[in-house]
Amino acid sequence: MRSDPGPNGGYSLTVDLDEVSVIEAPTDSGQCVLANRSCDEAGPCALRVPCLRGQIQLLQELSATSVADAALLDNVEVARS
Repeated sequence: MRSDPGPNGGYSLTVDLDEVSVIEAPTDSGQCVLANRSCDEAGPCALRVPCLRGQIQLLQELSATSVADAALLDNVEVARS
């Protein structure tokens, strides 16, 4: 990202959108999906392992999707596998 000062300035990307993944941040909140409590290895709920597996798959898909890909898919129906 580049900052251009002044009244007509602003911010612009310095990389190609094909090089930027749609997700580059932690996604695990540590909250239980069944109850309003924390959910971790010390006190897991019944869905902890399936949720972790799903999270891994989601992160793999999102990390393989660039911002440019997401923009193209915005108006295209994605076939379900």
